[in-house]
Amino acid sequence: MEAKNAMPTVSVVIPTYNNERYIVEALESVLSQTYDDHEVVVVDDGSTDATRRLLEPYLDRIRYHHQENRGLAVARNVGLDLAKGKYVTYLDGDDVMLSGNLEIKAAVMESRPDLGGVFSDFCVFSDAGILHKRGEKPTFQFFRKTGKDMPEIFTSTEKMAPDGVGSATLYSGRIFDWLFQGNVILPSTMVFRKDTALRVGKFLPHLRTQQDYEYWLRFSKLAPLGYIDDVYVKYRRHAKQLTDRSNIARVIETSMRIIESYEEEFRANGKEDVFRKRKTEKLLDLSKAYIRMDRARQARDALAQSIRLDPGQASCYAYYLLSFVPGPMIRYVYDKIRSARP
Repeated sequence: MEAKNAMPTVSVVIPTYNNERYIVEALESVLSQTYDDHEVVVVDDGSTDATRRLLEPYLDRIRYHHQENRGLAVARNVGLDLAKGKYVTYLDGDDVMLSGNLEIKAAVMESRPDLGGVFSDFCVFSDAGILHKRGEKPTFQFFRKTGKDMPEIFTSTEKMAPDGVGSATLYSGRIFDWLFQGNVILPSTMVFRKDTALRVGKFLPHLRTQQDYEYWLRFSKLAPLGYIDDVYVKYRRHAKQLTDRSNIARVIETSMRIIESYEEEFRANGKEDVFRKRKTEKLLDLSKAYIRMDRARQARDALAQSIRLDPGQASCYAYYLLSFVPGPMIRYVYDKIRSARP
């Protein structure tokens, strides 16, 4: 595969920032794909480590773009602008593609012109090894909160023909209403049409987190999506992601703003109850995060808002009382409550 491929079918965009430990593994996982009608576009978002030096041996096989550090959303937007392919996929600079990923997803996109994109399951790993062989349910709260399995959110099912690219099941349909209940899409697993993405618009750099969730919401309103019930990507999870409580609160706060941006639309479509339910759930989630961070006053504010929206939530009153437990005891009591759940 040559970097000079004028009109590749698939563009693989790898945004990266100071990923010297992982960037070669990510790149090699793309270059070793059985499907070779692709290009690789690496967007280096101002790395100050050895990323550039490590990529030098590959510069005749990839397109390398270096820019000042402007964040992941901008790096993805720049990558989309640079992409020449009919289809585009993002691979984060610390994730890994598994064999057949491009081949099977490109085949789906070619055979299903009605779909805006197709994504799949993934496994979760760390430097210590595999954490989850199937990563969707452990990663996304959607499944625990709704009680749904992935196939249930789609309206169409078909068995893919065993033609050399696999015989997995393909599910498809419009999933915005379900996606509004919570994210289910890992960006590194999605292959999508560039022309559809250009109509959707850009990732929003002003969001501190959740840019991908906000983007897939807009994308899913515009086009139906497909899902392959198999694992084609390894998603790397870092220790800080599991322990940073302040980051959890930021994620929920940003999710709240994203949800609130759809309020007028849901009211206009007679779905105010759906909107209210989703907002009350996120307010309760936010209050729990604040409790864990010893931010009792903010927890009570969030709970009061949730109760005003839905006075029938018994758990809100319990957590409201919990927020008055003094100092270090609050986290102890909260953890005991959580561990007592069946």
